[in-house]
Amino acid sequence: MCWNVIFWGFIMILVMSFILALLISYLGASTFGQGAWLGFLVWLGFFVTSKLGMVLWDNKPFSLYLLYIFHDLVVLLIIGGILAVWV
Repeated sequence: MCWNVIFWGFIMILVMSFILALLISYLGASTFGQGAWLGFLVWLGFFVTSKLGMVLWDNKPFSLYLLYIFHDLVVLLIIGGILAVWV
């Protein structure tokens, strides 16, 4: 595996976590559940809708879309929960 891909993937997760931390701080979420809920809302509002384009316009399989969005859901739930308790 190319280290360049790992590096940029890590940077993307850091940026996403930072923005989610700002949102959590701004909205005053302080429990794991509240942070996970905000992660869910971000996922639903931005990730689910924006990645649907790969099915509609790029002719990618719907199963690949589901794999991507559910991966993002798990990541955002965990990051949101941890950041709400930590921040």
